[in-house]
Amino acid sequence: MSFVNVNFRLIAPELVVVIAALVVLVADLLISEERKKVLWWLTLCGIAVALIVAERGWFLKATTLNGAFVSDPFTTTVKFVFLIAAFLVVLTTLDCRLVRRLSLGEYYSLLLFATFGFMVLASAGDLIMIFVGLEMASIPCYILAGYAYRDAKSNESGIKYFLLGAFSSAILLYGMSFLYGVCGSTLLEDIGLAFTKSTQRLLIMGGFGVFLAGLTFKMTIVPFHMWVPDTYEGSPTPVAAFFSVVSKTAGFVVLIRVLAYFRGGFASLDIDWTYVLSVLSVLTMIVGTVVGVVQTNVKRLLAYSSIAHAGYLLIGVCVGTKAGTESIVIYLFAYLFMSIGAFSVVTVVSRASGGEELSNFVGLNRKSPALAAAMAVFLLSLAGIPPLAGFLGKFFIFAAAIEEKFYTLAVVGVLTSVVSLFYYCKILKVMYFAKDQEPEYAPVAISPGMRVGLILMSFFTFLLGLYPVPLIEIARNSVRLWLGG
Repeated sequence: MSFVNVNFRLIAPELVVVIAALVVLVADLLISEERKKVLWWLTLCGIAVALIVAERGWFLKATTLNGAFVSDPFTTTVKFVFLIAAFLVVLTTLDCRLVRRLSLGEYYSLLLFATFGFMVLASAGDLIMIFVGLEMASIPCYILAGYAYRDAKSNESGIKYFLLGAFSSAILLYGMSFLYGVCGSTLLEDIGLAFTKSTQRLLIMGGFGVFLAGLTFKMTIVPFHMWVPDTYEGSPTPVAAFFSVVSKTAGFVVLIRVLAYFRGGFASLDIDWTYVLSVLSVLTMIVGTVVGVVQTNVKRLLAYSSIAHAGYLLIGVCVGTKAGTESIVIYLFAYLFMSIGAFSVVTVVSRASGGEELSNFVGLNRKSPALAAAMAVFLLSLAGIPPLAGFLGKFFIFAAAIEEKFYTLAVVGVLTSVVSLFYYCKILKVMYFAKDQEPEYAPVAISPGMRVGLILMSFFTFLLGLYPVPLIEIARNSVRLWLGG
């Protein structure tokens, strides 16, 4: 692979993020403890610059690094999800107990390095680039999961995530080796073309099946979801918020891109993965919803909620049309604000009460009505109650499924959404109606950064539901400019 003719304009957003990470890391060594808040501003500014650079290249549709790195409106739109998620997580963690005890510079630079890895993964047009992007994202995530090293749960979370993540990477690499062996190329486009001329149907099915198994680990799809509840519970809450959005988004983008390249080849070999993906989607929605009902720890409950939402997103992949891909983009933006918003409220409550159990949310409405109201908005949106953003996302996903006659997926999606309302209401019930056993409990303090973050996320959760036209246009244009038509 020649690196002489690298198109730096295409990789500019990634370069900005990695430069920001290095600047924060070096500045951490030079700045005194009293001025560490500067690192927070440096991180936010770096992400903001990356957003501006990415927006300027939104209409670009080209490849670089010999086709290994792809830039088009679809990947750029997804990178907005990564960058906005990183911005919100950083914004809400300045005064977090975690970062006050540990090194700010390391924490923010790891978040930026992970964001960089996920951005590379989203633009991967080559098997090697997929693996490199995955590892560049995963290694900082393993460290972040165990970042609160004085906490035994965090240590356990980091080790579990590392071991299972390494195992899934090995599976993914094994599937890639099959695909390369059959097709003789690592470029996704070349592999797709090679499928149309190949007669090795069983080898291709086996290779892609193993590749899919490794990828679904990142997407938190059942039965490769077992790491999610333990990792989310043990990880620092802001880190769990980051995982809930970014890791899942990256996995779905890779699967959508791979299927777009391979679809023609699969059709010529009479291979259809729709049935397998549909079964995985149904299992993921059911397991995420049913097991979530019995949870009493709010972080574990949100972890199972995250699994169920991965099942809803997989419906859009099963549909396989432009409308299905558009619905995934809409859903990801809606999920971004409501998921990070809910985890952010858990961060505040955990800091004030010392835990994330349902009992820690008792009487929250009396201690902080604004915080309880924000949590209610995020939970109702996650349940898909109109006119909030979550309703918009589910509406487009289910509409795309019904349009292509995936009635079973749509029905299971609606039913599990109804059941999920039960466990979201468990939190609402204790916040608003349960009697507080500790009347002397101090009011919940909210830092300025967290306050601004919660206002922004609540605002967009309402705005995307009440006035979705701009988001729908962005989703349609990003898919149309990518796939044509």
